[in-house]
Amino acid sequence: VQGYSPSTIPGYNSIRKNSFPGLVDMPVDNISLQDVQKAIDDRMEEHSVKTVRNDLFFLKKVMDLSGSDVDFSKIIVAKRKRRKKIVFSNTWPSRILRYAKDNFEADFYIYCLLILFAGLRPSESYALTGADISAKPIDVIDQGGNHYKAGQIHVSKAKVRNELAVYTEKGTKTEAGVRDVSISWSVIQQIRDLKPDVGNGPLLKLKPALISHRWRKLADAVGLPDNLRYYDLRHFFATNLAYSGASEEEIADTMGHSSSAFSHQVYIEIFQENQASVSAKMAKAADVLIGEIDPEANKARRNIPHSETTAK
Repeated sequence: VQGYSPSTIPGYNSIRKNSFPGLVDMPVDNISLQDVQKAIDDRMEEHSVKTVRNDLFFLKKVMDLSGSDVDFSKIIVAKRKRRKKIVFSNTWPSRILRYAKDNFEADFYIYCLLILFAGLRPSESYALTGADISAKPIDVIDQGGNHYKAGQIHVSKAKVRNELAVYTEKGTKTEAGVRDVSISWSVIQQIRDLKPDVGNGPLLKLKPALISHRWRKLADAVGLPDNLRYYDLRHFFATNLAYSGASEEEIADTMGHSSSAFSHQVYIEIFQENQASVSAKMAKAADVLIGEIDPEANKARRNIPHSETTAK
């Protein structure tokens, strides 16, 4: 259907097969409001609100077309307690890249580079061509006056699996997905050294299914958490953006999110930690400033016992 992603129908097939195992064999006329609510509650045990709402939308459409009289407005999708995101150890990227480079083909190593250091979605990485990567470095001067070389990766498309299980090219997930991501020239140089003859052709030729297999083997070998997905490499990139002081709007632009509100929802724990750090720095700066303006007040504050200072 025009306007739909090629992965929409496989997504619906997956919902039909996996989301409501207790309902699929029941005649529609026999499915009650209580049956649907229980199915939704069961689904919420292991999945996000967004996933369950998508499942519920599909179920409602199917049952509406089948003449069901279940009142879906009475279905409650209770919010599941948000799981704290895995915070990447600073030692993981080097372990990941070293193992990938030493044990697998260049495509998998490049794939890890693209997600770790450019924050690309897997589907965006699959769609890259040699023409999407800078051919020459750009000299950049940061706010501290330091010089470094950077390149750019142009993101404008993605590759997803269609209903025939064939990977096909489509536009980015949202309009915001079309973007130029700045990246260290050393990363670009690594890619070009490994793919000297890529020209304007596809950058990665390794099948996505094999990437999943490689990741599972790598994660076991280097001792990563069992629930860490290769998609989480993208969150490592976002985490570094947040800790570098980037605003929610800047993170949204770089990550290809449609709005900063979505970035906030995804990375709320990081923003909260950032806010705590900023607040601590502001408090320390205020102490110094007050001490300069009113030395006596600062002296008195220093003479208060530590427990009282903490309480105040």
